[in-house]
Amino acid sequence: FTSDCLLFSTYFFEFHYLQHFFFFFLMIRRPPRSTLSSSSAASDVYKRQDYVIPLYIPECRQCENCLSGKTNLCSKVDETQYLGYLPDGTTRFSIIKDEKKIDILTFMGCSTFAEYTVLPDFALAKVSKEAPLEKVCLLGCGITTGYGAVHNTLKVEPNTTAAVFGLGGVGLSVVMGLKEAGCKTIIGVDMNPAKEAIGRKFGMTHFVNPKDIKEGDTLEGTVWQTNGNGLDYTFECIGNVKVMRSALECLHEGWGKACIIGVAPPGQEITAKPFQLVVGKTWTGCAFGGCKGRTQLPEYVDKYLNNEAPFVDEFVTITLPYGDVNEAFHLMHEGKTLRSIITFPHEGDAEVAAHRNKHRQKSALVFLHGLDDKPDSWQESIEWLAGKIGPNSQAVCPAAPVMAITKNKGEKMTAWCDVLEAWPLTLKSKDDSEGLKASVALVHAQIDKLIADGVPAERIIVGGFSQGAATATLATYTYNKRLGGCLNLSGWLPDRETFAASAESKSTPLFWGHGKSDNVVSVEMQAAG
Repeated sequence: FTSDCLLFSTYFFEFHYLQHFFFFFLMIRRPPRSTLSSSSAASDVYKRQDYVIPLYIPECRQCENCLSGKTNLCSKVDETQYLGYLPDGTTRFSIIKDEKKIDILTFMGCSTFAEYTVLPDFALAKVSKEAPLEKVCLLGCGITTGYGAVHNTLKVEPNTTAAVFGLGGVGLSVVMGLKEAGCKTIIGVDMNPAKEAIGRKFGMTHFVNPKDIKEGDTLEGTVWQTNGNGLDYTFECIGNVKVMRSALECLHEGWGKACIIGVAPPGQEITAKPFQLVVGKTWTGCAFGGCKGRTQLPEYVDKYLNNEAPFVDEFVTITLPYGDVNEAFHLMHEGKTLRSIITFPHEGDAEVAAHRNKHRQKSALVFLHGLDDKPDSWQESIEWLAGKIGPNSQAVCPAAPVMAITKNKGEKMTAWCDVLEAWPLTLKSKDDSEGLKASVALVHAQIDKLIADGVPAERIIVGGFSQGAATATLATYTYNKRLGGCLNLSGWLPDRETFAASAESKSTPLFWGHGKSDNVVSVEMQAAG
């Protein structure tokens, strides 16, 4: 998997990069995500089928820059990478034209617009095999660039103010990082009004559209006034030298810091009044968010897998096959996507899928049917729902025992507990405590069995319908571990005096739904929650 990126299109369509290096063709580096096909015998770090992220800024851990601890700009490939060669001075790509072999150079050391590529081992970040290939590829470039600028370069502090110029993929990554850092004011600046809603989802608190600025006002002045006295931090994510100056000028004097992330066209220069720096403002910049790829990217991937920032799913707008790669760039330039994931048909797809299924954590959905019902009524639906959780998720639909129901004059039917009074139930209705205790114990035994079979407690969801939902809720919150969740469909919470929630289960999330015309639970009881 790989992705589109504004930096690539800037190089090729604005910088006219091919005027100088016309043998790159289309084996371009963009945010990549790969499985390792083979490894040199000299490498004891990587093996076949490892999950890796290729690095356009490698980390050799031996050069002066790496050893300094002050920068992520490894210098080991400086003399070869930007000429299109691997560190040994070779390129591994070629084509045959007119019966002659023509070398194709490697773009930025990676060339991931190809089914296979070759890189030195210090230009690979080995990450968790739990990671979804089609999502974490974005950590190979834009998301890490913006997120890292916040945490690695400017080291943003809590309760501060910031502005982000340009709300594309990199800019929104900055916003995400600022929210995680605890910024109280996050101003987004973009000429696309549609970016306001997107920015606010990521944590932006204010929005400025330069097109809406009144005549006579300036961009920097408008941003300054939004906060009142200048900003602690600003981030330029466009590559516009005029905006770079604005990012400096709207800073707070004495300590304000501006980070230049956007890459400007070649030959352009930035200018500023020297006094802006004399009064203590700082102008700096970063590449790849100051991230040391081999060291930090595995940590970022682990954080993502633990549902912590940096998040990546929110940046994936569309997935396209490689044949539609041009469309991906058109959509990005039109502002219709944040990032497109580009997929390659590959002979190893089945192997990757099998590996993913093998290593994916197990999960389970335990569902309890309603009164006078049977598991078959729900099995197909619950299996479908379990399949949405994942391929290693199993559906468990236990059968309720058969018992005499008092409400129905002793008629025998499947039930999780006796029904002592006619419906609808009210807050004063009596419950069959002993029957509930027995059924809750049955569900707990089922959960214990799943855990013994290797299903983590936090990946078990317990749910049910009507009387089954009531029993499922009691079983969930009296269990001695936090579970993945509880589904209460048209149910209630019986006998709250007998049953008490365990300390461990109190944080288990609950989904509780009722229909409009429920004739089992009274409107009064529903209103009471």
